[in-house]
Amino acid sequence: MEVDNMTGAQFLVAKYVPDLIRNEPRNIGVIVWSEAGVEARFQGADKYGNFTSKNIPNFIQSPPAYKQWVKFWLSEVQKDKIEFIGAGKFAEKVSPDFVEALQTTGKGNYFLDKGGAVLETITEEKLPKLVDELFMTLVNDTPESTDEKYSTEFLEIQCEEVIQKTRLVKNKFFKKEGMTIQCPLATEVTEIIAFSYAIRNGAPVWLGQQVPLRKYPIERDRIIESAAWRFQAAIKYEFVKNKDRLAAFVCPTDAQMRDREVQKGLAILATQARVLNLSNREEAQAALDEIADIPVAEH
Repeated sequence: MEVDNMTGAQFLVAKYVPDLIRNEPRNIGVIVWSEAGVEARFQGADKYGNFTSKNIPNFIQSPPAYKQWVKFWLSEVQKDKIEFIGAGKFAEKVSPDFVEALQTTGKGNYFLDKGGAVLETITEEKLPKLVDELFMTLVNDTPESTDEKYSTEFLEIQCEEVIQKTRLVKNKFFKKEGMTIQCPLATEVTEIIAFSYAIRNGAPVWLGQQVPLRKYPIERDRIIESAAWRFQAAIKYEFVKNKDRLAAFVCPTDAQMRDREVQKGLAILATQARVLNLSNREEAQAALDEIADIPVAEH
């Protein structure tokens, strides 16, 4: 089949999660697909998979495992077709399905997240430059990590300041070390889900989750989706009664409050839990005082 090499492109962002409970992915590479070809770039490696150890990110806990994953993905993008893991079917390299098949190859601490599309026509000559530009923007340039108001640490501080001014601090059943629940997803398959806060005496009666609203939409949407799924699981498996016994802690900036995409994300969270906007301290404190009064059975 003759393929037109003048086409747009789709790209995936390779991510590494140092701690699956905290769920804070770090960008480690990009893979760009187009009918003109497929190319990838990863931190610490050249486009051929040769590594310079000193360039491997210091947040990688196991450099040997990291190298194996990078070499695996680089080998996958060289194939003419790859398998949809677990689906028993294959995707041809010239098909956009190749991107979806690649996404099924992630596991545990390593995964591929859909990044987006480039609508301009991409030739074989343009492809390497596009990959380099995306890599520099999404991987080598990570302003989120230094922009305090979007960080996990910033949200933790805001949460602590608000909590200290409520009756929760005197509630002996309130646990700030969090709570993990075990959800039986299928026969012999159990998912362990962690929450930031809990009110419990053994079993939980209320669960709270910090939801940092990242600056960039890809990261922010993934965190919101993850939190919404946690809340759904807590109700589905009857760890709490309803969404009033679940709380999402957020602290949006003024700009985010005006952003329609952020508003949409907060609306999604609101369908699954109470959304506590820490930017409105009075309202958040009143809600937490109310939560502090949830009855807990004594044993």
